[in-house]
Amino acid sequence: MILAQTTLLADSGKSSFVRDVMPVFSRGGCNSGGCHGHREGKGGLKLSLWGESPSRDYKELLNSRKRVNAKDLLASHLLLKPTLQSDHKGGKRFETASREYAVLRRWLEEGAVDDTASGPKLESLVVTPEFRILTEPERELQLKVEATYSDGDQRDVTYWSVYSLSNLVAEVSKEGLVQFLKPGETTVIVRYLDQRVTTRLT
Repeated sequence: MILAQTTLLADSGKSSFVRDVMPVFSRGGCNSGGCHGHREGKGGLKLSLWGESPSRDYKELLNSRKRVNAKDLLASHLLLKPTLQSDHKGGKRFETASREYAVLRRWLEEGAVDDTASGPKLESLVVTPEFRILTEPERELQLKVEATYSDGDQRDVTYWSVYSLSNLVAEVSKEGLVQFLKPGETTVIVRYLDQRVTTRLT
């Protein structure tokens, strides 16, 4: 199999490095400051912090035949290391039966195309609700995050977003479920690709 580095058409239905692969790195924490997003990288791989430079990350991944193994895709470190099928000091990031693994595998099988310059760009990110007051006995709330791209594509990216809280009155899951631990107010910071939005919950 020859790795194609051609333009990925928005209506081709094929995988996108920016729209599909980059969110996997963010959700898995791979491009965080404590992992490969560190200024010096980790384990010989240096990704841009929180995915600020998809083009640089693409080149970094493709400069090693082990990370993307064109002769044996399933032997690519991109698949083996985060699933702990190969030694990985960062630990297991997801399972082989996960959505993350499926996204990476499909992108590889379709030629590991680079669409960082030609593909649609993220134009807006919206989280709902933007504000909510919960009343006892209600203590939890599921957030929904939607992304709109320059080609008009709209996607529910709740699963692929990264969440953090302004304080410890509540906790939030990787799937965007907020659960209050005690009365109070908190702000949820939602990050997807290069954009951030917030919601205030009381």
